[in-house]
Amino acid sequence: MISILPCRTRSAVLVALAAAGFGLARQATDPTPAPPPVPNARSPLGINLAKIRDYSPELVFVDLFRTARAWASNARGKGWDQAGPLDVDGRGWVRSLLPGQRAETPLFTGFGSHIPAGTVTCLYEGTGRIEFKGARILSEKPGRIELRFDPQAPVRSLRVTATASDDHLRDIRLILPGFLGTYRDEPFHPAFLERWESLGVLRFMDWMQTNGSVVERWSQRPSLADHSQGTERGVALELMLQLANTLRAEPWFCMPHAADDEYVREFAAMVAAELDPSLRVWIEYSNELWNGQFPQARYARERGLELGLAEGASKAGLCFTARRSVEVFALWEEAFGGTERLVRVLAGQSAVPRTGRVILGFEEAAEHADAYAIAPYFGGRLVRKESARVRELGLEGLMVALRDSVELQAEIIARNVAALEPFGLPLVAYEGGQGVFAGRADASDADYLGLLADANRHPAMADLYAGYLDAWKEAGGTRFVHFSSMSRYGKSGSWGALERHDQDAASVPKYRALLEFIADNPRWWGND
Repeated sequence: MISILPCRTRSAVLVALAAAGFGLARQATDPTPAPPPVPNARSPLGINLAKIRDYSPELVFVDLFRTARAWASNARGKGWDQAGPLDVDGRGWVRSLLPGQRAETPLFTGFGSHIPAGTVTCLYEGTGRIEFKGARILSEKPGRIELRFDPQAPVRSLRVTATASDDHLRDIRLILPGFLGTYRDEPFHPAFLERWESLGVLRFMDWMQTNGSVVERWSQRPSLADHSQGTERGVALELMLQLANTLRAEPWFCMPHAADDEYVREFAAMVAAELDPSLRVWIEYSNELWNGQFPQARYARERGLELGLAEGASKAGLCFTARRSVEVFALWEEAFGGTERLVRVLAGQSAVPRTGRVILGFEEAAEHADAYAIAPYFGGRLVRKESARVRELGLEGLMVALRDSVELQAEIIARNVAALEPFGLPLVAYEGGQGVFAGRADASDADYLGLLADANRHPAMADLYAGYLDAWKEAGGTRFVHFSSMSRYGKSGSWGALERHDQDAASVPKYRALLEFIADNPRWWGND
């Protein structure tokens, strides 16, 4: 395990990073060493964990099928998912097939050629026939298939070509080598745990599929029994709690915008019962309810207008955000018997501090909160509003120009801190980091997208991050939660601190900068 301690030198951090990149860090050789400190005990940073999806490059689970996509209905001579409706049970397992129909799901498409080596064991319950694309079958018997995936295969998928109606195939698992005896009790890959053990807060916004959430009632919540944790309903709460407890990191949950009180009450009760009692929990009502591009913002505006909270739709949405947030907080306070272990978060738009003032001031919402949060990204305006200039600058010129963006963001952070003074709340970042992604007009320009991705890989990005995080600290910010953990770089942006699960961590500027900041800046505030 990597222990990031305040006294560590820059070189020591890089040594640990090099080990983390290949999962080679070792325990001390002393046969009776003192218990190591929790790596994130004084960490000022947190991480937004990227969505659980088959197209994610992040290796989270030792059971690879946990990230499977929804089944596609296929048949010879038909297009993808054009073979009629599929009969699935309440957990998404294929219950029956029409003549000639097959159910198919792509597998870990985000890994590309970076497939974990070795023999994968497919386990399943029920009676039927499972076939694979992009893999070589080594042995097969009822309930168990041994196989190796081809790293160079253009397509990898699992097909159900037959299933018994009275004993349909279910509980399909794809277990990586070395984990057959432990995958049930220890579902997370050790390298995933080691990679994020130095982060003090885990924001589960994307794991919960918060943006445009379809979950409204407790009965709709995702389950461990679901065929995948990569569905539109998100990841089971049990797994989020297990991860927080394992890493001793504080979880940050985003309640679905349309969730009823029973959902919130039951969710909070499970957290109160299962979360390590030494950990606090961060609570936020949905995500970016000020941001009109998201369905939840439109919902808030409609509800605000219906309730007559303000005349204009935008302000009505902010007022509804404040009211519903306080209602959600009250349900959590009931479950926890008070506020001692809660961090109740109200959030607004970084570039427009007025949004925060409206939310915090409406019905004295600030009196019921513990923190105000923003997402102070840098670089976005430059690369979207001045793309012609960025092309002229080229890569090296862009890295220099981004320094001005960091300075501008420092000013915005300071304005938010000043706006909070009347309310007495600390400033936190629910998201943040670089925001270097193309606007719509440039989203199809491969050369421009490549330039922005290269900027994220440039060694100077580490220095930009260091200056940016220093500016956050100096301006009066407290907890900073980076967005995000890992992603492929391209049209949708370059959000990940890392791009691949097997990447040499010491060579990645953003990830290296985050760990160095943790090492050099133990938490500088008394409480969040």
